[in-house]
Amino acid sequence: MKKVAFYTLGCKLNYSETSTISRKFEEKGYLKVDFTDQPDIFIINTCSVTENADKKCRKIVREARAISPDGYIAIIGCYAQLKPKEISEIPGVDAVLGAAEKFRLVELLDGFERQPEPRILNRSTSSILPIRCTTGPGLSLKYRMDAIIPVRSAPSPWPGEAAEVIRSSILSAQSTK
Repeated sequence: MKKVAFYTLGCKLNYSETSTISRKFEEKGYLKVDFTDQPDIFIINTCSVTENADKKCRKIVREARAISPDGYIAIIGCYAQLKPKEISEIPGVDAVLGAAEKFRLVELLDGFERQPEPRILNRSTSSILPIRCTTGPGLSLKYRMDAIIPVRSAPSPWPGEAAEVIRSSILSAQSTK
């Protein structure tokens, strides 16, 4: 049984997505372990909001490679969507998946075998870009979510499950007001 570990950087939505993705792995028979338990696979869910996103991602990749030198490292999340080529050049990265691919990670990277060159799976999402995070005390949650992910007016580029995670995250955030 292959072991998989997750590391999440960023917002509550990233944590919610990581939780959904980890359940998919468990359903397929993978054992979820702590990041330091020498997993066979590392999934790093990134953020692009902070100016240090690239530094944090590089640091986590180095740590993963030190923990498990033969482990498979896949990068997902906002940073992976916006800068896939840059991320693929980080030593130790095996795969970079964009927003439309991250929820199909288990199927797309079946076997998680390391290759000589990193794989970039990042379908063009020009219809939903720019993805931008807008925050501030004067802005409503609805305005911020519409600015971050324009799911109301455009067909969703994500599989139904991902759209459901986004919808439930929005509803959850609204109910905590």
